[in-house]
Amino acid sequence: WGLLNAAYSYGGPRLAIKTVERNFGIPITGFVAINFNSFVRIIDAIDGVGITLTSSEAAYLNFPEGYNSFNGQQALAYARLRKIDSDFQRNQRQRNVINCVINEMASQGAASVYKVATVVLANTYTNLDLNRYISKAPSYLSYGRRQLQIPAWSETNRYYSSGQEVWRFDMVKTHNRLVSFLTN
Repeated sequence: WGLLNAAYSYGGPRLAIKTVERNFGIPITGFVAINFNSFVRIIDAIDGVGITLTSSEAAYLNFPEGYNSFNGQQALAYARLRKIDSDFQRNQRQRNVINCVINEMASQGAASVYKVATVVLANTYTNLDLNRYISKAPSYLSYGRRQLQIPAWSETNRYYSSGQEVWRFDMVKTHNRLVSFLTN
């Protein structure tokens, strides 16, 4: 038992993949790792993203509540924000930014794909042929997207181990929920 993201820090993509495969029974054949500097550059390449802030997010980031246009650094601060709530909300903020980037690229068209591709190709670590995917990127942008948070918030129990926040959950229910999400 431990933090899923710790697998990457201990053993890179290989251990992260092995951990997901072992714990969730889902085979992983490819990965893309993007560092935070790339995150900032991608958002700046599309001239920023629009994010709607809650009152607590706005207060912490010193922005007005509601809709704000963020550059890469501001979006990164929003995505990394964890002091006001929990890791579950921080993960949702990260997904919000990713969806905003995809939506912005879809609205800007092929030119934005080219701008983002130049950043991605120069700043990622992957075992995939990104050129193959980037050439099809405009069609990918029109795909529907679904999200799933696992484990479910209602099925978690927070505790502290060596001063670190850890969440207990039912592995079988989480596995079943993930498989159902991926196969339906």
